[in-house]
Amino acid sequence: MFGEGDTSRLDDGRTRDLQGIDQYTDSSHDPYSAAYVDEGPAYDDPNITQAFVTPGSLQKRAFFADGAQAGAVPPSSTGAFAAQPAPPKPPSNASRKAKAALIALLCAVVVVAAAAGVTYSLQLWGGKVVPDVVSMYADEAASTLEADGFSVERVQVKSDEPEDVVLSTNPVPGTRVDAGSVVTIEVSVARVVPNIVGKSLDEAMKLLAAEGFTNIETVEVKSNEAEGTVTNVAPVAGTRSKADAKITVEAAVPYRVPDVHGMSQEEATAALENEGYSVKVAYVYDEEVPEGAAVGTDPAAGEVLASGSQVTLNLAKHRSTELVSLTRAWLKDSSKVRIGGQDYEISEVNDVSYSGGNSCSYTITARKFETHSWFGFESETRYGNYETVKGTISWNDSNEMSGSDPRIERI
Repeated sequence: MFGEGDTSRLDDGRTRDLQGIDQYTDSSHDPYSAAYVDEGPAYDDPNITQAFVTPGSLQKRAFFADGAQAGAVPPSSTGAFAAQPAPPKPPSNASRKAKAALIALLCAVVVVAAAAGVTYSLQLWGGKVVPDVVSMYADEAASTLEADGFSVERVQVKSDEPEDVVLSTNPVPGTRVDAGSVVTIEVSVARVVPNIVGKSLDEAMKLLAAEGFTNIETVEVKSNEAEGTVTNVAPVAGTRSKADAKITVEAAVPYRVPDVHGMSQEEATAALENEGYSVKVAYVYDEEVPEGAAVGTDPAAGEVLASGSQVTLNLAKHRSTELVSLTRAWLKDSSKVRIGGQDYEISEVNDVSYSGGNSCSYTITARKFETHSWFGFESETRYGNYETVKGTISWNDSNEMSGSDPRIERI
């Protein structure tokens, strides 16, 4: 057994004085002869519960009373030590109070958060949600928005929808904004054909585009208005219409003198009068087109000229025809002529033809004649036989005879 001054090494390397423990291990002592009641703590270790124990537990009490650390176990009857878990430490009063306070705080936070969520969803704070007023009539939509505390601004938008209906809002429905914010509503208004008569075509097209019209047809119409001026629109200005409805715009183009070259006099006159022109006829020499056909006009074809103006229609006159007529007339009017110094009495003008330039050739039937005087008082004319006589006569631009071959002259 243990003697005085004996020590023993613990598992953690420390040593303990084992003096006095022999009374527990003395074989003469009967540990079970009576029960042992601990009358008071032999040490200040709070982990040791003092209660009724058996004599066999005295070793344990003596071991802990001697300063062994919590969690160690007294030696067994064989002298060995075994590791045992320490008993749980009961919470103190301060710990219990802290936990209770924390739980109370968490409950308060949950209640406040729930209250905040409910009041937010009820829009008691944090702004207002823009209601959906699209497709409402404008007055109804404005009343709805103002009832929720919003200010309303109306903007008119051209549309094919029924008039005075809300097309959209800004902010869009469902948006949460500050109470009292301005909500802009776009309100439909009808597209109306604008008054574009008298405006330039460019300006008219811009006005039609501003109304949203997309199906526009431009028609050119002759007019004394400035070129490009709108003279008419259909449907008429002020008509309500949809975007794809057909809009016909008549734009002025100037009157121009038509090309009548080569037409007959009747055809050329009709073409000019159809443009509203009055017609004056004149003749010009031109061998390239049939005589009497239109050579051209004055002003010339293609020139801008207001309707109602006068146009001179130039008809072709062949110099050849004129000279032939002039030559024939001169020969017929001359019953007696001197040709090459010989007097002739013309019986018939057989033929006159144009020979180029200002000259015509002729063929006549004539007979020579001679007149004799007797002593200055009596005369006698003697005629020869009829024969064919040919020659050429030339004329100047004034239609005066300028020459002949053989020379011919009236007598």
